[in-house]
Amino acid sequence: MNEIVKKYLEAKKEETKKKHEEKKAQKLLELGICEKEYELSGSYNADYTYWDPENQKYYKKVPIEVSDEEYDEILKYSGDKDEKSYNIIANVLIASAWVIIVGGFILGLYAGFEVGSLNNLFSYSAYNKSEFSFLPAIICWIIAYLSGISLLGFAEIIQLLQDIKNKQFLSKSE
Repeated sequence: MNEIVKKYLEAKKEETKKKHEEKKAQKLLELGICEKEYELSGSYNADYTYWDPENQKYYKKVPIEVSDEEYDEILKYSGDKDEKSYNIIANVLIASAWVIIVGGFILGLYAGFEVGSLNNLFSYSAYNKSEFSFLPAIICWIIAYLSGISLLGFAEIIQLLQDIKNKQFLSKSE
């Protein structure tokens, strides 16, 4: 490998690792998973912004060191998806699937009523009420359901591949 390329890749890996560690530290501080580090002289320092009335000293919050596995577990239970990036294509497919399912249901209702009213046009009856025809409605509903579920499944596959990619990228950057 070319030396310039090698240096560039190492610098980018280091940058990615540093960003990951900064996000990790910030999230741990937000969740309160930290320790107090006291200012030794006891006087105010810009880095030590918190006051501990019990010890009569200023302190700063320092995140506890945790492994990436522990951090993932913490994120899982905190309900946060901090490091997980979501694929825009998967999100578009999910939205499209729901539009197809809901639209297919509405289209099925429309088709059922329209076919029922067309039957009334061609048959002379004293009562010209519209009827609901289930066959075109059910066909629309089945097609919309199968199409929507297929798109949801495809979106899930894309998201799982994205998660695998993210996990491999983070493990390579360490």
